[in-house]
Amino acid sequence: MTKKILIVEDDRRIAELVRAALVREGFTAEVVADGNEALVAFRVASPDLIILDRGLPGMDGMNVLREVRQSDHTPVLVLTARDQEDDTVHAFELGADDYVTKPFSMRELMVRIKSLFRRSPVQQMTPTVQFDRLEIRVAERLVLIDGKQLETTRTEFDVLLLLASNPGVVFSRERLLHEVWGYSFEGYERSVDTQVTRLRKKIEEDPKDPKFIETVWGVGYKFRNAQG
Repeated sequence: MTKKILIVEDDRRIAELVRAALVREGFTAEVVADGNEALVAFRVASPDLIILDRGLPGMDGMNVLREVRQSDHTPVLVLTARDQEDDTVHAFELGADDYVTKPFSMRELMVRIKSLFRRSPVQQMTPTVQFDRLEIRVAERLVLIDGKQLETTRTEFDVLLLLASNPGVVFSRERLLHEVWGYSFEGYERSVDTQVTRLRKKIEEDPKDPKFIETVWGVGYKFRNAQG
């Protein structure tokens, strides 16, 4: 079935370029130009993915993302002209799955979009991964601590599952980008750090002294050994 993508972008030139590129790749695409229209189109069309500009008239893109995440886990890729870490972190905190900084190449954007679709569902593996208080139910895509379900984004779940399924294995940021995001563009390693920071806040008793996801300085991260 053809994937439906909602483009939320007030720059007509960019919106049309993205729409045309998506159509060439076999997707269907709808364009809206402000945040309020985006929420209406999202509820009516039920898209498979949203490409969301950060700066919009009517309602800011981050407020649109916040509203979407109140009730839905549709993948959201944020477009931003602000190449600043705080903006990126804020988008991830609200539940964005990925981001692209303007100006961007269509080739990179298409790689990101196809990667998001490939990441669902997660590959077949052990139905449940469990370490002490932490339980990951793979088929249901659920994370529980002491039996209590935690809210995680698609990206957070995939990062956690990959690390927890390979205890003791050190993953560089570049490898995590490749394994989870499906690409390894230079300069996006901070996306990994942001996701790990968010995960620690959710699963660790003390995020500053993590017991599950350990930092390997100068390299990346690993999940502690089962006996650790």
